[in-house]
Amino acid sequence: MGVQAGWRWCNRCYCLAFNAHGDGVCEGDIAHDLSASGEYFLVAGETPPGTQSGWRWCCRCQNLCFGDDGAWCPAGGGHDHTGSGVYAVPLDTVPPSAQQGWRWCRICLCLTFISDYPGRCASGDVHDLGASGAYAVLMAMPAPKLRPSITVRRDNGMLVIDGEQFTPHGSVNVRYYNDNRTFDLTTRANEIGRVSHITGYRRAEGSCTLFVRDEATGNQAIGSAGPWVPDRFPLPPVTIDPGTAVGEPDPRYE
Repeated sequence: MGVQAGWRWCNRCYCLAFNAHGDGVCEGDIAHDLSASGEYFLVAGETPPGTQSGWRWCCRCQNLCFGDDGAWCPAGGGHDHTGSGVYAVPLDTVPPSAQQGWRWCRICLCLTFISDYPGRCASGDVHDLGASGAYAVLMAMPAPKLRPSITVRRDNGMLVIDGEQFTPHGSVNVRYYNDNRTFDLTTRANEIGRVSHITGYRRAEGSCTLFVRDEATGNQAIGSAGPWVPDRFPLPPVTIDPGTAVGEPDPRYE
């Protein structure tokens, strides 16, 4: 998911503005006042579940806008979306680390924050939020989606599993599957999400499949240990002839 940083809230017009190209233009043809804002983030180029796509950036006022008809740009005339990507904003849902209370103004078409005062619209009046849904804006960078991966090798008489993209310092379950039997061992990822799991091994009957699961996320990586299993892997059950009494010699071996 592509997430763009650099968005701020204006303390004058209450709109969401991008400040990578200066402070933009606020109501009254003055610069936005972004001094009281934290940093906001927008999803760009994708439409995750629970979001509304079609939001764009105006290169003149720097505000985030939705729609074109009858737009009032603080810089004069209509908004100019030249150079803008397409953004998605959470609608009727509040994701983790997001701030609720955002609304769309149907006059200037900008995303604005509800406070004790509705903010000044480029039309010269207060924002008209009557036709808006309930929006939220991310205030913290979402954690990257981890996609664990593993490699398996033999080294100096040991079976070694190396993994990455696990939750840092998180618990990791290593499951060996061979001949309809399983054997679980646990380990822990380091501070950057890497795993190095080492065990002794012995030859197996057929191939051994590995399922290495990140316990924090439920995500797992699958690999093969080839014809090898840990030396503590359970042995196959021994079949005992029920016709042979305990303590009596088995005639097959006399």
